[in-house]
Amino acid sequence: MSEELLTELKGERDRILSELSEVEVKINEVKIRLAEEKFNVHVGSVIKNNGKQCRVFSIDPFCYPNVITVYANPKKKNGKFGIAVRSVFIAKPVGSV
Repeated sequence: MSEELLTELKGERDRILSELSEVEVKINEVKIRLAEEKFNVHVGSVIKNNGKQCRVFSIDPFCYPNVITVYANPKKKNGKFGIAVRSVFIAKPVGSV
């Protein structure tokens, strides 16, 4: 009896954890969309970092209210974007819309 109950409870726990991970994925997708709207930056956007152009390939969904982190590839001397990765913080002024 107790082994069956343990197996049943473990199965329920696994089902709940699976549902939770699906919800977490959806939350992160919405966070990224909100950050894209708020900061006007998207995957594929070209931004400037320390005067150099970089192409955004990822946006971190874990951001502060007025700062996001994007990951971008800097432009090489030949004009193409490389594979090097730069973490770029983008800040939005507190009073801006």
